Amino acid sequence: MKMLLQTFISVLCFGVGVITIVVNGLDSIYCQEPADIGFLVDASGSVNSNDFEKAKRFIINFTKEFSISNRAVQISVFAFNDEVEGGFYLNSYSTEEEISSAILGIVFTGGNTDFDIPLNFARTQMFVPQNGARSYVKKILIFITDGDADITDEPGQLLRDIGVTVYTIGVGENVNTNNLDKIATSVNHRYIALNFSLIDDLGQNLTSQACIEIREYMKDHPCQTNPDRCNFGLCWPTGNTSYRCDCDFGYTGEHCESDNCEPSAADIVFVIDVSASLSSNLLNLLNHAKDHAELATKEWKIDNDHFQIALVTVAESASTVLGFSHIATKWAFLTGISNLNLKNEPSNIHLGLYKAVELLTTKGRSNVKKKIILYSDGLPSNPSALEQTLSYSQYYSYIDIYTVAIGIDVSHYFLAKISRVVSNVFPYNSDALWHCIMQNLIKPECNACVKSEQADVIILVDLSGIQHDYLNSIVPTLLVKILSKIRLGTNAVKLALVTFCDQASTRFNFNAYSENNRLDLQRSLSSYEAVTDKSSNILEAIKLAEALLGNPTEGARSSAKKVILVISEFKNSLNEQDLRYAEELRNNGINIHTIGIFADGNAFDTMSGLASTLYHIVCQDPADIGFLLDASGSVVSSEFEKVKTFAINFIKKFDISNQAVKISAFAFDAEVKGGFHFNHFSTEQDISTGIRGIVYTGGGTSFDIPLTFAREQMFLPQNGARGYTKKILIFITDGDAPTTDEPGQLLRDMGVAVYAIGVGSNLNTNNLDKIATSVNHRYMVLSFSLINKIKDTLTSKACKDICEPVAVDVVFVIDVSASMDSKFLNHAKDHTELTTKEWQIDDYHFQIALVTVAKSANTVLGFSNIATKDDLRNGIANINLKNEPSNIHLGLSKAFELFNIKGRSNVKKKIILYSDGLPSNPPALERTLSSLQHYSNIEIYTVALGVDVSHYFLSRISRDVSNVFPYNTDALWHHIMQDLIKPECNACIDSEQADVIIMVDLAGIQQDYLNSIVPTSLVKILSQIRL
Repeated sequence: MKMLLQTFISVLCFGVGVITIVVNGLDSIYCQEPADIGFLVDASGSVNSNDFEKAKRFIINFTKEFSISNRAVQISVFAFNDEVEGGFYLNSYSTEEEISSAILGIVFTGGNTDFDIPLNFARTQMFVPQNGARSYVKKILIFITDGDADITDEPGQLLRDIGVTVYTIGVGENVNTNNLDKIATSVNHRYIALNFSLIDDLGQNLTSQACIEIREYMKDHPCQTNPDRCNFGLCWPTGNTSYRCDCDFGYTGEHCESDNCEPSAADIVFVIDVSASLSSNLLNLLNHAKDHAELATKEWKIDNDHFQIALVTVAESASTVLGFSHIATKWAFLTGISNLNLKNEPSNIHLGLYKAVELLTTKGRSNVKKKIILYSDGLPSNPSALEQTLSYSQYYSYIDIYTVAIGIDVSHYFLAKISRVVSNVFPYNSDALWHCIMQNLIKPECNACVKSEQADVIILVDLSGIQHDYLNSIVPTLLVKILSKIRLGTNAVKLALVTFCDQASTRFNFNAYSENNRLDLQRSLSSYEAVTDKSSNILEAIKLAEALLGNPTEGARSSAKKVILVISEFKNSLNEQDLRYAEELRNNGINIHTIGIFADGNAFDTMSGLASTLYHIVCQDPADIGFLLDASGSVVSSEFEKVKTFAINFIKKFDISNQAVKISAFAFDAEVKGGFHFNHFSTEQDISTGIRGIVYTGGGTSFDIPLTFAREQMFLPQNGARGYTKKILIFITDGDAPTTDEPGQLLRDMGVAVYAIGVGSNLNTNNLDKIATSVNHRYMVLSFSLINKIKDTLTSKACKDICEPVAVDVVFVIDVSASMDSKFLNHAKDHTELTTKEWQIDDYHFQIALVTVAKSANTVLGFSNIATKDDLRNGIANINLKNEPSNIHLGLSKAFELFNIKGRSNVKKKIILYSDGLPSNPPALERTLSSLQHYSNIEIYTVALGVDVSHYFLSRISRDVSNVFPYNTDALWHHIMQDLIKPECNACIDSEQADVIIMVDLAGIQQDYLNSIVPTSLVKILSQIRL
């Protein structure tokens, strides 16, 4: 979530590009190397139309595993019977979506079967240059049939003679394998499926074999012999030995070697005030300086071509602690600050400035930008000397001066005078200075920072394309968190909200809300009514958004950035015309963002068509994640570097700290060599440095030794592992070594989830399965160059593993006796909806049953009858009131009976009773409650419904008055989730109540700050709390 917010907010504030955010992971492209792949699919009468559709779906799923473009993999598909009818050539389409649509458009024909005609067509038409075939790439033909036809060896041989590798897929019992073997390149290229329903089972093996052969064919091409040939870009073959580099944004040159967006060189002197005025809390203030210096220098490259840094202290005199030549790394710089000592001396700030200017002019480089950063309270002991020094500043106006306010009593007047403008005075607890410096050093066309914060943002919420549960849980949470990070107003962000199904409507325009009514805006973003009987029309919503963004009467501003944020499950695909329309909007400066709620691969296609760059949610829940990286001889050193880069990129998706995610990483060959434990590093930067420092060793390969090390060393408390968090081990190897079930099982027994990543074609998947927690925890990639492709999928899976609620059986008991009426039943229905939000109903999470009670108790729906929340909702909707007494005790007994007979063992059990607590037979209820004390493991909650409510009996039933809940809040949901989610993951707290008094000093704060800094601070605090 942190990355989602940071990314989206950076776009609002700094105007960068277009993003797509996906809530869960997606499968990655399997094969990227260029190839021409053709399909011939049997559409004769022996294949019925349903089976033909399954064959087309198989082809579509096959193509999703390849990088589709006119530079990478090209696809051709034709149907055949006794002639070739319907299809497209290699140069007809260049995107996966276009190809999928074209395949779906191929029509079933029926008719007789002939093999010679389609095979000759492939040779003379499909694989020829005028129809898109390329001479320098691998050519593959996949021939799918369920029948038999007379054929000689010649058609297959002629295809092989022109370099086409032919795969045959025979489906059904009537296939003549001898004829398939005449067509296929070899018996290893012939596949058999018993029927079309099982054809998809061949997909993984076929994809893997085809990709290995494509890669083998291209192995001697310059793009493959040197994968880093294009530096910061992708290498695409254009001939047998020729290629073209497509550079990443900001890089140019024949091999993408020139970074056009790298910050220009700068000499920077940090001046730190260590005088007596800071003595009241020196350690704290120096820590603030150190922390801020770390923020201010993030991503700086310290060398002769980029940043050079010096460190000066000032008190009565100024001293150079570290000159430019002494700071070669950030570690040296931060160590220098840590070793500073307090001086009980006056503060001659002007001497510190003199010293900094002297360093920049005598020791600095020529023709680079020069900057001074002063950490001080701005209280000079000799104001007149400072004023005189500042009067000379015109002679070094080319030197930028920034000040960072540190101290108990701070003079913003002098700090602003020193830095020449108040906007160059910065707080110590933000990275605003870093943004300012980088804005100054990076070329304007590359710059992610812009001066204007104006942005008109339209949020589009899909009422028909998002499940009701998510619509009123995930969506409001996302929007409220985004809202908390932005500033509203005429010179900042304006929001509008559009909801849509088949039609779009404006809920509110840009004029509706500002900082003054932020809480009302938050409420407006928190509630939606799902539409279940209509389809989702994203294009209509985007057209309405475009109209609003261009309409001043709706509050839109011509000077503001234009942003559209679309939230949907993206179940409906967009056609080519829709995608062109979205592209035109982006080209016209409208940034389109998409948030996919649990999006699958098809949804990802739609989202990618609307937007471009892909970001994923950061995982913030606590976990101990360990890596074991194969550094044996079968992994060459350059590939080991790719593995380390993969691990570094993986951890960027997690919130790294001692309170959140901790990382350990070790290399292994025949033994464990080099690495660090969980308690060694606590920041992402330090961990990345630690991983980079792990040395490649070579040597033999052992699996048992590193796995035993993980159990006996890595995940121990003395090495930083925590007893209460999720433990994950990621095991990466390209080889094979003997192993038994024991090492992996022992890790699983101590609660470690083990992911095994196998790289290359020499893997023993059986051994990986012995190591991995399950087959879903085993990943395969063809080469180390492709390992990053599984990063997002692995991240999503690991993040989901960390903090899921534990399993629970819940019985809802609803009082339908004479003391109730229909209004109270509706309250019960609404409350169950609140209580079950975000519950996942299946064998591994929540199981629910529904009981009613009046004179007797009845099971309306047992655990096996409620598979979805709709089942529960419909069950309650169909309940009828009874003009009978209320024997609440029978409802409780029925719930206990369900647990004992139908419930799961070793899961938590809970009863939720909806009633007024007025039993018709109080003694019977008392006797039941007395007997139920033996079932203290079953928790009982009561929800008070009715005009006259007995809180005495409700609290007796639920054993504690704190377990009696009102019907009109989600307090019970919070309480249950707090109980089911591990404490370290729990976002629920016992009480949010707080009485807060704010005191504002009208006499002790300058007027400018009183009406600028104070309101800004209070509004930011307000945005983070619920009233």
